[in-house]
Amino acid sequence: MYCKSIYGQDIAGKYDPDLDDINSLLMRICEYMDDHGECDFEFGGFGQQSWPVDVRTDLPVFLEQLPIVLSLLSQHENFEIDFYEQGIERTITCSYLPEKNAWISTCVSQTEWQPNPSEEVIKTEDLFTSLNTAYFVFLESILPLKNSEWGKEITQWQNAG
Repeated sequence: MYCKSIYGQDIAGKYDPDLDDINSLLMRICEYMDDHGECDFEFGGFGQQSWPVDVRTDLPVFLEQLPIVLSLLSQHENFEIDFYEQGIERTITCSYLPEKNAWISTCVSQTEWQPNPSEEVIKTEDLFTSLNTAYFVFLESILPLKNSEWGKEITQWQNAG
């Protein structure tokens, strides 16, 4: 994943503490990055090297889950990553295999596309590196917003796990 810093950009729009939360901020950031070509998001596996995901709709869905997923991963607790947006509609369930220090990931699709294979095994280190890199690349790009009215939401997102 690649994301350019949003330093100096007014992408958050008007903040309404009664209506806005981290999910609305993630959506606004990803819309801005998509409109300006400042982020690249790829996801794949289960027989399809590159899934039809995009920055505008699928990246915020992935990001809203990422801190919790990283926390569960570090505790060797099972977790899901749910790409619930219309068009992709896939859920990955990950279960820890302590004897292998790896994870078995199972993909279920709610569309015509079906995973083949439906299960993949990935080493803990590789999975953690991939997800942690995505987290820090995105976090670094939004750090300028920590000093804005969105600072509270960003901190809550960081600490969600």
